[in-house]
Amino acid sequence: MPRRNRPPENVPHYTMSLRVHPRAGRVKGISWVQFVADRPTRRIVVRLWPNGPRLAAEGARLVVHDMSADVRSDEDLPVEQQPDPTTHVLELRRSVRPGEAVDVRIRWTLQLPGPILDRISRNGDAIRLGSFFPILAWEGRRGWATDPPTTTLAEASTSPTANFEVSIEAPQHLDVVATGEEVGP
Repeated sequence: MPRRNRPPENVPHYTMSLRVHPRAGRVKGISWVQFVADRPTRRIVVRLWPNGPRLAAEGARLVVHDMSADVRSDEDLPVEQQPDPTTHVLELRRSVRPGEAVDVRIRWTLQLPGPILDRISRNGDAIRLGSFFPILAWEGRRGWATDPPTTTLAEASTSPTANFEVSIEAPQHLDVVATGEEVGP
């Protein structure tokens, strides 16, 4: 469920609900991200790093099923485009002013690759998830970062530091290892 309090200025807040399906090799998720832009914008840009050249060649695929934004207007803003495999853009019907809070909702599915040496992989029931979800591509005082993905075994992405609340539903026989504070089993 998304947070209703405004995040501290320039610190996005992600709330994510994940369901891990190891046998199917999938992770399904809903992400809510709340952020405050420090310059005007008429779009929301998220990056889909699992769709970069190396991971995609190994079978990874991150699909955005739907994305909407609430900029405190009376309607959702559902005009979407994907100019390249790693970039998903939501065009807004009006410009967001600097300092205005924006709530974004994204429903997505990640298809996991097999046992590879990278930040996203699946080897039996062991799953590694790094930079696996649609992430804001905002660069403070500059705007949206839409540089091409790296073709090397590494990360080269731009996204602001953020706070996260994540709930993970996984089969009972699996352990979830993550940083942060556990608030429930």
